[in-house]
Amino acid sequence: MIQLLALGSLAKDEMMAALRQRGTILVCRAVAGIFLLCLVGTGVVSLHRCVADRYGPYWADAAVAALFAVLAIVALIVAAVLERRAQRRQNLQATLLAATRVAADALPDRSTLLNALVIGAVAGGFWFGRKR
Repeated sequence: MIQLLALGSLAKDEMMAALRQRGTILVCRAVAGIFLLCLVGTGVVSLHRCVADRYGPYWADAAVAALFAVLAIVALIVAAVLERRAQRRQNLQATLLAATRVAADALPDRSTLLNALVIGAVAGGFWFGRKR
């Protein structure tokens, strides 16, 4: 019984980790969008006074806009990497569900305890066999 509770806890943790990754991806994309809005705003708002005193107003606009462009690109790259990791985890979950259904259908009797043990064995195999 304790093993089944541990398996349920493990499944809950996996689902929470997947949701956390999706949330992080959305936050990174929102940050990238904010930086892109700042990029457009630099053409309108005069944030270049400090640089303009030394190099002129046009070079100041270009420098501030380039900074925001680099920040937006970095945020998009981080979001893409996190999305790739989340996709791998989602593929593992889909494989686990398919393997559990096949194993449950192959059982001669539909005993609930036996089904739980088969699900536990399949989940344990995927858990210990996955790459981190």
